[in-house]
Amino acid sequence: MPQSQASHREGELYAKLLEEYEPLERPVANSSEPDEKNQLVDVNAWLKLSWHDYSLEWDLKDYEGVADLRFK
Repeated sequence: MPQSQASHREGELYAKLLEEYEPLERPVANSSEPDEKNQLVDVNAWLKLSWHDYSLEWDLKDYEGVADLRFK
């Protein structure tokens, strides 16, 4: 796929995913799942965290194979 076309499709995907996205909501499919928010950890280290955010899903076919995006 040409780079300019891929970039255009990525831009469309960003816009669609963030259109109604609420970053303050917990990223769960079922909002009645337990909330473990109040557990605390005091750590002096670098952490790499990842989770599945059901609000940020798309069909790869709709975006010409764009499989992942990076957000700031």
